[in-house]
Amino acid sequence: MAAIEINKLSNKIYDKDRAEMFAVEGSMFNRFMSGKAYSVDKVEAFFEEIALDATKLEEAVVTLENKIGEMKEEMRVASEMGVPIEEGQELAAAYAQLEEMVEEVERMKESHRQMLVETEDMCQAKRKKALEEAESIRNQASLEAGIHLEQLNQVIAEKEMQLQQLDSLLGEKHLLINAVISQTVEKIGEQAESRMKEAVESIQNSVRTVQSKEKQSISY
Repeated sequence: MAAIEINKLSNKIYDKDRAEMFAVEGSMFNRFMSGKAYSVDKVEAFFEEIALDATKLEEAVVTLENKIGEMKEEMRVASEMGVPIEEGQELAAAYAQLEEMVEEVERMKESHRQMLVETEDMCQAKRKKALEEAESIRNQASLEAGIHLEQLNQVIAEKEMQLQQLDSLLGEKHLLINAVISQTVEKIGEQAESRMKEAVESIQNSVRTVQSKEKQSISY
């Protein structure tokens, strides 16, 4: 009977010590996960910058449309006034504007690419550091306190799952950014081609109008 009572008392002491060690383990990981985890705010701020760049591309398209519209209006007014129009100069200016827009799109695409590479490198470095620190904490706890590792492994598994979710988010945003850029570039190309065609037709009509007026003046 005495042996049984001693065993019960021993178990109580062991359970108390184990609970205290788990409490220490939990506080260590709370500090770890709050201080060393991914900065989601920084990642979100990065994607907000990408969204602003996409808005700039849309604004660039509108600017190009407005420039072509202004050119057409100038041609119309000049035609009504009977002013001769230099078709080559106007068309060259329109194409120069288009080339500038295309170059701006390429610069933005390169900027996006560099930002994505830098962000992916940052995520890789943070993942490596987080896992190394988690492993260090686990080893230290195991060596110094003999902590039961089952709960610790569960916490580390949850941490790794968070890292995977952030990787997945980064991949989705990467695809979204590329889609926005591709659609915007395609839109610029289609609209620019259409506007250039309209501009050429407008210029040709203006030239024909001026020539017709000149012929009428000569006939009189």
